[in-house]
This record gives sequence, C-alpha cells and structure tokens, in this order.
Amino acid sequence: MRSSKTLGWFTYILLAVTLIGFSASPCAPVRSALAQETTTANLKIAFMGDQGLGPNSIAVLNLIKTEGAQAVLHSGDLEYTDNPAAWEAQINSVLGPDFPYFVAIGNHDELAWNGPNGYQQYLISRFNRLGIGWSGNLGVQSTFHYKGLFFVITAPGIGNGFDNGSNHTYIRDQLAADHSIWSICSWHKNMKQMQVGGKEDETGWPVYEEARKGGAIMATAHEHSYSRTHLLSSMINQTIVGTGNTMTLTKGNSFAFVSGLGGHSVRPQILSGGWWASISAATCLPGDPVCQPNGNLGVLFGVFNVDGQPNKAFFYFKDISGRIVDSFYVISDIERPIVNSLLPASIEAGGSAFTLMVNGENFGNASVVQWNGVNQPTTFVSSTQLAATISAADTGSSGTASVTVASPGGISNSGTFIINPRRVIPIIDNLSPVSAEAGGNAFTLTVNGENFLGSSVVRWNNTNRPTTFISTRQLTAAITASDIAAGGTASVTVSNPDGPSNAGSFTVAPPSLVLSTEGNSDRLIAVDSVTLVRDPFFFSTLNNLSSDRRTRIMFFSPNLTLAAGDSFSSVSAQAEDAQHNFYPLTIEFIGKTSQVDWLTQIVIKLPDNLGNIDALWVNINYRGAVSNKALISLRPAGN
Repeated sequence: MRSSKTLGWFTYILLAVTLIGFSASPCAPVRSALAQETTTANLKIAFMGDQGLGPNSIAVLNLIKTEGAQAVLHSGDLEYTDNPAAWEAQINSVLGPDFPYFVAIGNHDELAWNGPNGYQQYLISRFNRLGIGWSGNLGVQSTFHYKGLFFVITAPGIGNGFDNGSNHTYIRDQLAADHSIWSICSWHKNMKQMQVGGKEDETGWPVYEEARKGGAIMATAHEHSYSRTHLLSSMINQTIVGTGNTMTLTKGNSFAFVSGLGGHSVRPQILSGGWWASISAATCLPGDPVCQPNGNLGVLFGVFNVDGQPNKAFFYFKDISGRIVDSFYVISDIERPIVNSLLPASIEAGGSAFTLMVNGENFGNASVVQWNGVNQPTTFVSSTQLAATISAADTGSSGTASVTVASPGGISNSGTFIINPRRVIPIIDNLSPVSAEAGGNAFTLTVNGENFLGSSVVRWNNTNRPTTFISTRQLTAAITASDIAAGGTASVTVSNPDGPSNAGSFTVAPPSLVLSTEGNSDRLIAVDSVTLVRDPFFFSTLNNLSSDRRTRIMFFSPNLTLAAGDSFSSVSAQAEDAQHNFYPLTIEFIGKTSQVDWLTQIVIKLPDNLGNIDALWVNINYRGAVSNKALISLRPAGN
C-alpha cells in the first residue's frame, strides 16, 4: 500500500503538472476556451502514412527534414514487421528523439501497439520528453493541442478491439467543445469512395460526416497513393461545394485526403470520381482528368498561418524526386466570428464618444472590433460579446458605418451602424474677433457655440463662407476683404441641415486711417500736384519738372500724423484695378497742408505699367492701420 507521504507527493506533482499547462501522462491540459490560439507563422506539418522500414522510408523522412517540417502526423501503418524498436530507431536516426511525431493506429500496428515495448509506449515516452500533453487513449482515441492545431485521432475499422464503435461521437463531441482555428481529424482506413485504389468500405460514413460538420480536415492513409477531394458539403454523397484552388472550411464544408506514400509502395489508380481534385498513383485510369501517373513516395505538407493570416494555410504534396504534384490553399472559417447585433444600433451625429456593445459568436481574447475596417479599443466580455470605444470623430457626420470583428479565426460579417443627422439647431455663443476695420484684409473668423456638425456652414449676411469643422463647439470661416470693405454691421449665422442658428453681430468699424473723399461718395479728393487739376489724370504730363514726366497726384487724410522719427517712407500705398490687380505706389511727400493744420497731404507717383486702365482704387497703410479705398479716374494713353 502506498504510504500517506507518497500520496502527498503524488498529489503535489499532479497539481504542479496541471498548473503549468501540460500533462506527462494521458490527461487533458488546461486550456482557455475563450482564447483562439494562433499558430506561429509558417508552421509546417508533414502528413503521411504507410511507412515501413528501409531506404525508401528513410528517403521520405529525409524529405520531411529537408522541407523543414516541424512535426509529423502519421495516419497509421508505421512499419509492417511488428518491430516498434526498429521503427523508433529509424525515426530517431533522421528526425531525432525529440521531434514531435503524432500517430493514428493502423491495421498493421494492432499486434505490437500495446505493452511496455509497443508503439504506444514509444510515443508516450516521446511526448513526455517533449512536454506535449494529450487526452484519451493515445493514438487510438485521443486529442492534442499543438501550436494552435487541434488533432483528433481515432481508429475506425481497426480490429482487436481498438475500434469501440464510438469514434464518430468522439469526433463530434471533441470538435463541439473546442474553439481552435484549425481542426484535423486523422484515422487510417477509408471508405471505398474516399480512396482511389482497391480498398472497400472499412470505416463507416459517420466519422467522415462528423468531421465535416465540425469543419475539420480529414487526414487518412491505408491506400498507397495520394488523393485529395474538392471541398464537399456531403462526404457520403460526395457533394461538391467548389472546385477552386482555395478551399474555405466551415462547419459543414470540408475535404479529405489520402497520403499513403510514406515508404512502403505506390499502387495504381483503380477508382475515379468527379469529387477528386488531385491524384498521384503508379498508373492512372485512361482519361482521368486529375490523375498524374508515375507516382512516387512522398509527403503532403501543410503550412499554417501564411501571408500573415492565421486562418490561411498552404498545402503541397512533394515526392522524393522533388516533384510537386499538388498544391492548394485552405482558409479556415470554422471559428470565424459572427456579428449578430449592435447596441446601440444608431446614434445622432456629432455626439460624444460612446461604448458599442457587439453581440455575436466565436469571440476570443484576441478579437478586435473594427469600425469601417479600422481597429477600435476593444474589451473582451465573453465569447458572445465585445465592448468597443467609438470616438466622437467616428460619428461626426451622418451616414452608416460598417462594424466587423477581426479574430485569429478570420473577419466576421458586417453589422451596419446608423449615424442619424442630429436634429438640433446650432447655437452661437460668441465670435472671435468681434470687429474689424473697414478696408482691412481677409481673415479667419472663429465661431464658438453648440451643436455644430461636420456639415455646418458659417453664413455672413446670409451668404455661405468656406467653413472648417473643429468640434461640436467650434467652427472657423474664411472672411474675404470684400466682406469688410465698408463699415457697418454683419450678421453671422451657422446653418445645419435642421436649420440656422441665432445671429451673432460682427462690427465693421470705420477705418482708423481715413482718406478724404467727396460727400456720400468713394471718389478720392485728389488733384495733380503741379496744376491742382482734378481727375481724370493723364499717366504723364509736361507740367512737372521731373525727368520721368510721370503724373504726381496729391490727396488728403484728416487723421494721418507721423510719429516722431517717422517719414513718408514709413507709409505705403497701393492701387487696385477692376480686375483686382494690385500696383504699389511710390510716396514722394507727406506733410501738413498749409493753413489747414489738421489735414495731411500725401503725394504719390503713378506707376509705369498701367496700360489702358481708366480707374484705380487707392489706399494707404501706416503702422498696421489700413485706410479706406478711394477711387480715382484716369485717361488712358491716346485719350
């Protein structure tokens, strides 16, 4: 009898092994059903069966090593002499004693399977060395989770009591309880229509059908050839879903293959059918569209998590001569997330950030909610619910948004989120600035308030102005120089689809720098500085003593006073024609008018490049103050 002290140590060891996540004996490792484990990028697995001992088998093992496979799934018939020690030595001689080697029992393995020196014991020792746990009867009715792959291994059709009649229910239950992206069901024997050689119905259809319903790939051997079906929605009826070179697995659509060229022999094709996508055999039936003759020993390689896509795999069958006889892609949507509903399902545009609840299926810790294809901060709630933070910017404008969930198992269907127009009237609180001088330059007006939308437009005296949305409380608008050309008051409003705001008042003050004009007119009081004759002015004149003969014009300002130290060079002047072309004007004199001390006279020279212009608007600028614009008329050349 085991002592109490021994029992205590045994309990401690078992607890420790369980806590670190794997078993050194046939016990199921602890896993989270909520975590969809992703395989490492380009994880390569070798699939084969019907091996044997000798140079041919060694050549196949060397191919596996050369191709860089990281594990083998061997679908039965390890060697044909009931010599487990020799088989183990052969594997170790090429792949080494610590290479992951998964096995489903074959009919030629029955007699030497059990016992202290049986095949199973060698496998147990290997997995214990590697720290790889499993559940069930190893190699007979067992499961593995290996680097994101879920292997379900059974023994339908294997005699000596290994087939207990429950393989189909075992497959069903294991697949239903698991949430792996990739599920692979492996057994050795076949049904007659699921191989192309001389085998009869040996497994029954339920194992095939339960694997298909769970979206699992079916890996078999037994017949010494290579064959792969199209994607099927019924194995028993061989109903084809599609014949493309990329197959998409769902719970209900899958495919099966026979990879029985592991080293023993290559057999001829005897059967055919339209459900076969690829066949390699010693000889082919005449006219078979997919069979390739002169088949050679080889392996089907599956490379998982390719192109940065965890649910995408690339498969290829390569023989020991280096020939690739089949290649295809597989997308696994068996754990593809599903979006069923959104809460809320709509919101008014222009609101604050909010939390979106996404309800559905197949969500995991790595699932991310996407808003119009862009990842959003996501919190995992359960396998049927996620919470995502949606920013105010995401709902600034009315319309619809596409909500999807991205998981290692794929991208979900799209849920539609409706962004309704916000049915509120905008409100103006204040303007910045609130005033400007008449005749000033264009500027940016900031409008502060409430209920602004991305579609809001600032209006100046009921005319739209170019508007930029800053936030729901602020807009900016481009105000032109012509908007403030004259003094007065402008009405500023904001227009939303639901209506205009209250009006803000903007003051256009008279210019602080004034040019004297005729009463109730913009016509500049100006004279020829020599003849004192009013406009219209000639471009040039013989009445002055200058060498350039260019006309000088004198006009007046009642409030221009130069600061101490300033001269006429401190003041600038310009003219603008009807086409809004600007011309700099040369100031030649600024001073007080004789006997009218409060009136300053300014003398400017007309520019040389006026052409046939008959009028100009003139203004001056001094220390940041801009005067009003006043009109003078000209006599073009030839008049």
